[in-house]
Amino acid sequence: MPLSAQQKAVMRMCQRQGLPQREIAKQLGISQKAVSRLLRNAKHRIEKHAKQTCPVHAYPIHVVSEWIGNTPEVAMDHYLQVVDADFKTAARSAAQNPAHSR
Repeated sequence: MPLSAQQKAVMRMCQRQGLPQREIAKQLGISQKAVSRLLRNAKHRIEKHAKQTCPVHAYPIHVVSEWIGNTPEVAMDHYLQVVDADFKTAARSAAQNPAHSR
């Protein structure tokens, strides 16, 4: 499920611009509690999506980073994981090309 426009705005203001929640709330005309809730929900949604689908396998890291509102470095540090499918793919490749696995 994609982030809402408001979640994206809050994430960008917090992470890219480094604004404190108080300033984000002021600029968007919402409460600090709402900013905190938006950030918490967005991060939860991002983590859940990244763990379930790991879109980096299908899209370049700079594209995924823009979607989740992080730099490529943050995305790689926090969201990339090795999954069972990676091992299966590597094992299949090694079995098909034994010369490459040495």
